[in-house]
This record gives sequence, C-alpha cells and structure tokens, in this order.
Amino acid sequence: MQLRSVLPLIAIAALAACSSKPQAADNGAAAAPAGMNEQQRAQAEHRAPDPDTVLRERWQALFGNPDRLIAALNDMGYKVGGYTASGSSYAAIGQKQTLPDDDPNPPATVKTNAIVAGDAPNAVKSIIFTFDTHVSGSPDSDKVRDILGMPRQIINGVLQRFEVNAGDPIVAALQQFSGGTISRYGSTITVDSKPGASAGRFADQHIVVTISRTGDAGSGN
Repeated sequence: MQLRSVLPLIAIAALAACSSKPQAADNGAAAAPAGMNEQQRAQAEHRAPDPDTVLRERWQALFGNPDRLIAALNDMGYKVGGYTASGSSYAAIGQKQTLPDDDPNPPATVKTNAIVAGDAPNAVKSIIFTFDTHVSGSPDSDKVRDILGMPRQIINGVLQRFEVNAGDPIVAALQQFSGGTISRYGSTITVDSKPGASAGRFADQHIVVTISRTGDAGSGN
C-alpha cells in the first residue's frame, strides 16, 4: 500500500478513537468551593440542603464565633467585655442588669447576667445565664407575667441570632420555673431552677441556663 492511501485511513481511525472516548456527564452542577456552608453548597450544586447539616452548622457558628456571640449578648443589655485569656481558659463576663430597666417601680424584677467561657480564643465551650426573679405585685397581672417571661425572651433572642431555637423542653422549663435539658446538634441546654425564700404561686426563683458545646454532631429531635 502506498503512503498516500495510508494517511487517509490513519486520519479516519484517529477520528473514530476520539469519538469513542466517554464524555464527562454534565448535570449542570459544579463542585462547591471550600468554605461554603450547607445552604451555599446546596445552591451551588443545584440540590436541596440537608436540614440536619444546616442546623448542625448553625449551632457550630454559635460556639465558633465569640465576637458574634458577645455582640448578641450585648444587644440584650449584658455589656459583656472582651473574650480574654484567664490562665489556660478564656472568658467574657457581663454586667448584672435588673429588668425592666424602664420602670422605677415595677411589680416584678429579673436580675440577670451572662458569662461566656471556653478553652480557645476562637471557640466557646459554654454560655451561662443567671436569672433571679422577684414578685412584689399581683402575681396574676399581665405586667408580672410579661416580666417573668423575660428569661425565655432573652434566651430565644440570643439563639435566634444564629437561626436556632431552645426547643420545647427548655421553653416549658422557663415558663414553669422547673428543670429541663435537651441535647442536639452538638449542644446541650440545661435549665436549673430553685425557689427563693418567698412563698406563693410565683416564689422568687434562681434560674441558671447553661448552653454547652458537647461535640456530638448528631441530629436533633
């Protein structure tokens, strides 16, 4: 066979080989860049976000950004200082406030403070709230009920900044001045309520709410 008749055959064979190579599937989804959260990854990959992953990342953000957490606490009036080293740990302590702060003679009061503690400059281990309630007026008045609802409002207000919530057991414990706990998405919330010296339906209460990072990244209830 002469060379001029071989060259066309080689070209035809090369074209056939190229056309037979498998082509990468194009489903319109690109790999999500690093640093995105689950909602951003889902949008980039044209899929629905996984609800458990979304909530787990939101709880991680609560514990993983001390400055943002302190800003949320300060919006609630705590005047928390900087998250600074104290020995081998880190802490930020608020200033006790008495609520309501716009009524010189309220029928009830809530004295409250908040402490942020952790073991690294960029990570929080626990947030501790204290609430001391006292009722001097009619316990059945709307004003008293509103004031005694402030601990629940504060806890929900801080958590909502991170698009998470306390959960029904914690809400019920704060409403009823009882104990409660819930663990989910790498966090545990505990309410410890103890009556004070006063008697009656709405006795003085000392309430401690602790929100802790547990490291368990499982799903919630």
